[in-house]
Order: sequence, then C-alpha cells, then structure tokens
Amino acid sequence: MRHRPPQQGGPHAGRPGKPRILTRSATAKLSSKFQISIPKAVREERHWEAGQTFVFIPKGHGVLVMPAPELDQLAGIARGARKDGYRDRKDRF
Repeated sequence: MRHRPPQQGGPHAGRPGKPRILTRSATAKLSSKFQISIPKAVREERHWEAGQTFVFIPKGHGVLVMPAPELDQLAGIARGARKDGYRDRKDRF
C-alpha cells in the first residue's frame, strides 16, 4: 500500500462547501497603539471584512473574538422563553 503525504491546508482544503481548517496557529503582535492585525488566513477563512464590528468575550486567561451580531440576526432568539421565573436586579445581594 502506497503512503500518501497529508494534504496542505487540512482535510477539507480545496473542497467547495467545506470549511478549511487552519493547520497551524496564526499569531499577531500587539502594536504600541494596542492594535492587532488579524492574519490573512483567519480573515479569509471567516470571511471577515474591514469595518466589521467585533465583540471581545473574556474566557479564562484569553479572549474570544467574534463578529458582533446584527439586530436582524437576533430576531426570534428568545422565542418560547418563559416570561416568569427569571432573575432580576431585585433578587441580587
């Protein structure tokens, strides 16, 4: 049986409709103005564009960076949620 080397870009590279998996960690350096450039491979994989708004969510010792949802994406997100039994400021210590 002939051994085939692994494909460049992960198991889904070059397949339309399948997400491309980044095979190595993308890194960036924090500038003196506290800015970070998102590596091109990450921008292309996620289809992020200039001017897009992002949220920063603290996670343990790191931060999760993701695009901020548009209002129309949030429509119906709480459909079926109960209106009673929720916590409010009145029950905090």
